Amino acid sequence: MFLRGGRKTGSAGPKPGVASRITGVAEGLFQGCCRDGSRIKIAAHLIPAVTRFSIMRIERNSRRAGASSRARGLCHWAALLLLIPAAYPAVAQEEAAGSIEEVVVTGSRIPRADIEGAAPVAIYTETDIDRTGATSIGQLLREIPSVAGGAQTTQVNNGGGGTMQISLRGMGAVRTLVLLNGRRVVSSVSDGAGTSVDLNTFPTSIISRIEVLKDGASAVYGSDAVAGVVNIITKSNFQGFELSTYLGDTTRGGGSRQQYDLVAGGIGDGNNWLFVASTTDEEEIEVNDRKWAQIPLFMAAGDIIFLGSSAPPWGRYRRFTEAAGDRDCDGDGIIGLPPDAGEDDDEPSCDLTLGPEYGDFREFSYFGGDSYNYAPANYQRQPNHRWSLSFFGETALDVLSDAGVLGNVSGFVEATYTNRESRAKLAEVPLAPFAFFGFDAPYSEDNYYNPLGTDIPDWRRRMVEGGSRTNPTEENTARLLLGMRGEMDSGWSWDAYMTRGESSREAHFGHIYNLERVANAVGPTTGSPATGDLQCVTDPANCVPLNTFGENSVTQEMLDYITFTTNESFRMEQQIWSLQLSTPALFDVPAGSVGLALGLEYRDEFASDSPDSQIATLGDAATGTPRQPTSGGYDATEAYLELVVPLLADRPLVQSLEFEAALRHSDYSAFGTTTNPKLGLRWRVANDLVVRGSFSTAFRAPNVAELFGGAGSSFPSLTDPCAGGRTGGNVCMDPRVPDQGFEIISTQIRTRVGGNADLVPEEADIFTVGLVWTPEAFLGGMSVALDYYEYEMTDAIGGLGADFILTACAERGELCDRIDRFPDGNVRQLDNRTANASGLDASGVDLAVRYTGIETRFGEFDARLDLTRVLTHDLIQNDGTVIEHAGWFRDEQDGHFGEWKFILGLGYHFNENLNLSWDIRFIDDVMEEFDDQFTSEIFERTLKGAIYHDLQANWNFQVSDLPSTLTVGVDNARDEDPSFSLDGFNDNTDVRTFDTAGRYVYARWRIGL
Repeated sequence: MFLRGGRKTGSAGPKPGVASRITGVAEGLFQGCCRDGSRIKIAAHLIPAVTRFSIMRIERNSRRAGASSRARGLCHWAALLLLIPAAYPAVAQEEAAGSIEEVVVTGSRIPRADIEGAAPVAIYTETDIDRTGATSIGQLLREIPSVAGGAQTTQVNNGGGGTMQISLRGMGAVRTLVLLNGRRVVSSVSDGAGTSVDLNTFPTSIISRIEVLKDGASAVYGSDAVAGVVNIITKSNFQGFELSTYLGDTTRGGGSRQQYDLVAGGIGDGNNWLFVASTTDEEEIEVNDRKWAQIPLFMAAGDIIFLGSSAPPWGRYRRFTEAAGDRDCDGDGIIGLPPDAGEDDDEPSCDLTLGPEYGDFREFSYFGGDSYNYAPANYQRQPNHRWSLSFFGETALDVLSDAGVLGNVSGFVEATYTNRESRAKLAEVPLAPFAFFGFDAPYSEDNYYNPLGTDIPDWRRRMVEGGSRTNPTEENTARLLLGMRGEMDSGWSWDAYMTRGESSREAHFGHIYNLERVANAVGPTTGSPATGDLQCVTDPANCVPLNTFGENSVTQEMLDYITFTTNESFRMEQQIWSLQLSTPALFDVPAGSVGLALGLEYRDEFASDSPDSQIATLGDAATGTPRQPTSGGYDATEAYLELVVPLLADRPLVQSLEFEAALRHSDYSAFGTTTNPKLGLRWRVANDLVVRGSFSTAFRAPNVAELFGGAGSSFPSLTDPCAGGRTGGNVCMDPRVPDQGFEIISTQIRTRVGGNADLVPEEADIFTVGLVWTPEAFLGGMSVALDYYEYEMTDAIGGLGADFILTACAERGELCDRIDRFPDGNVRQLDNRTANASGLDASGVDLAVRYTGIETRFGEFDARLDLTRVLTHDLIQNDGTVIEHAGWFRDEQDGHFGEWKFILGLGYHFNENLNLSWDIRFIDDVMEEFDDQFTSEIFERTLKGAIYHDLQANWNFQVSDLPSTLTVGVDNARDEDPSFSLDGFNDNTDVRTFDTAGRYVYARWRIGL
């Protein structure tokens, strides 16, 4: 429930109805009642051995009841839990003999001996990481089955910032919180301002393990922990020195990797430290190195054919006038091309080209081979170079410890610095001022180079003389954390720290065109080259007339006048102050000890985006993606409380039963306050079986980019359904569109994007239930974890969607004010700036199976299975329209949602020196939806999934009495091509899901000193 200015904006208050007061231990955290509009039937079957309970039915007036539904959901859980302790008398618990180490596991701040809590946590150890050929955490995590959707990877060239992110549950990278040792880290700025953490920031050599919480955790960690949490735990007990060398390459060319690491550490009397230096080079992959990406393929007239750019090097020139908004190029009253237009027709054609043969002018044929193959001029994968320095240390502070007030006190520090350089490469600029950028720059009939004798409003030319567009980027990320912690004899522990993180980025974009100068250069001229006095009528002192008619007709002097290079900078700053207290034994109850954690946190976030001053001044008169400079920030003050309450112990079929509760109250300067609770239940039936479940609310505050991002442009590929007009079977409801429709001049439409200071946070209700089975009695070494998840999110932040805006306008006449059209009906630009645009419902099942220690006379074997089954993933748009994503690939931004995804791993170990592994990665088939480029009809087809085989051998041996490990492996051993997609904007495939490198062979040598 959110409050603004101290006033509640949710439900108005208690209504008459049946009240269920929450009492007992939970009373200090949650008070509420079940109100009208929600009916719950709870059947509690009290059997002498065990209490069984089930929710028989829950009915709500509205599926999206907002904050009130959350209150009812909490009430239901609380009422349910209060039935359980009433079933049994209090029983004293015997004190366990011996000492058991207590640890903190992601999803809770309370130390406990049993790591299986009420929420599902997957743990990936250093051994698991070594079992892959990954050189970054992102490469490792993007393959786990619970990751889906369209998160950024280094395989994205056009629109990629060189970062590596993951999207748990396919809910977006911004809804996956990334922690380092349980604490926040600063976001990357590679998307223009702070969005989500770049997993390339952390070298793999610092890692002890990675814990992935697949549950909402806003009550514990605050904003962003909606889909889950990735917690990177660093090594803390390393002693000595270690050198590591990694070399890898693809068998198809391009994509080689090199990584070198130095790890040093020490452990002393109350002290420990770790230093890591790492450098990684990842070579680019050119599109020409991969046959499946060399030609852009689309559906046209029912066939899959090559279709390139309508702005070719040989030019495209469309002659027409715009009297009364018509395109009557030949005065016969017919809009667009005459029915019988062609070389033998006496009427002039509306659409001319010199053709790839650079001959005489003839009619342009987009489907007949006159388009331009832009693909070979692109990278398929960006080059990426990074280096990092990391230091982690802790030392006993005896002076404070001896004071006897704060317990045994130690100070700790975490310092990390990463430098990353990457570079995108795109095809040469398609210069089409009117068609692509909505800018009026007609080729004047009075321009010396214009041979057609008439103004040409719509002219297009691929500027191959300027070469490919490049975007070198350098990002620096630094973080310093200073803290103290103490453990007191009473069992209490405390932790206080301050951290400051900064990300800065410098980017340079070449081949940006000044469209105002382009208009000058194609405008009227005087004089001629023969007499040496050729000059532009406008800006004659500087302007160089532009000649696009012919092969290599554009000179460097012409380019120098109309192009420039931008220099842009971005910055993200984060500062956090935190204080936490915790104890695993606040007081005893008959079933055990009550655990408690509480704390305060202050966080300040600031970001700035400083585009090149020239592009900011030009705005829409510049190509690329112009935007305005911006800066802004917010602060948040938060308090949290967490409890673990044992309810039962040592009963038949109830070895232990624990109730978990957490509550976090947050006050944001940007939008107000929010309070988010979480309730969980953990039931250990016996030594080998745990049943768990949780209900929570989560939130995500809009980040700085979403709040304050400057207005800019993007150019998505779109099809306007209004092109067919307003008559016959067409139902376009936009009155500005001519009845007969229009010919689409470009499928890439300028779309306005940018921040919105009026955003409110996203909210989510999350429910999980599952079990963990470890049948030691008859299958020692096996563990099975099965979990069901369900998310219901409202007020999701993002654009309404350019497709949605066009469709809503065409079908219902809604949102037409967001579309700016030319007089003929074509879209000049549309407004898709950030808003609280939609909702999201998702559900599915996770299965994790481990079987270790299978001993035979030939050695020891192990097996593992990680599987996710996506049941639903529905986007609910503002008008209530539901778009199903489960089993679909809609586009690259939304991403791939195969219903089944799993990793099956088999391992073999001999004499602790030789280790072999074979991992099978499975990605399910999905359906994809796409437009026929000729008829605009919508088709569906099956996008094939993939099965990848990864093999590895690992040998431990001694070199001059020094421990050494040699690892060799091959990923994608069968050299599978990525699946062909007609929705793959860049490379005929989904680069965010499939392996595009092909077979990849690597070796790593590690030696201890």
